[in-house]
Amino acid sequence: MSLTQKATVYGAVHENALNDVLQALIAARPAYVTFSSATMQPIQLPGIGGVDWEVSFTDVHVELGQGDVHLTSSLDLKVQLPAGPKDINLAVVATAHPEAIGDVLTFRLDALELVDITPDSLESLLEEVIKALLGGFLAQVQIPLRNLLPPSVPLRLAGAPVIADDQIKIYANVT
Repeated sequence: MSLTQKATVYGAVHENALNDVLQALIAARPAYVTFSSATMQPIQLPGIGGVDWEVSFTDVHVELGQGDVHLTSSLDLKVQLPAGPKDINLAVVATAHPEAIGDVLTFRLDALELVDITPDSLESLLEEVIKALLGGFLAQVQIPLRNLLPPSVPLRLAGAPVIADDQIKIYANVT
């Protein structure tokens, strides 16, 4: 226990590895970061009918520091209107923190900011919608710690995950 000073098992993930895993997850499961009327209902507008739409997070990048997870991403919004398709790209900056729920590591969204949207009321509205989408994505990112060791070695977290030195650090005890 002298290495960790508080637990029998120590594990850490560097932000570079986290970005590699995130990119692999997005490549393997693009539905986690893309929402559209192909899988959900089109937006119903009077006189037009159903408007097809798609929202996707692209260029997702994670930085670890100051006890938080900092996410940057582009958000692409595409809408199929009668006059033709329209799309917009928004820069998204978000802050989250890791949480341990039982033996599962997950992330909770703390704040989100869209860059340079006017008027402020439109920015606030879009931020709330995007918070819901990004919060839904983060809720799907779950890392079960029991899968890191053989099933015969049960782990119990010794505390909340710690972010320091560009890493998420986890301390656990073998029970």
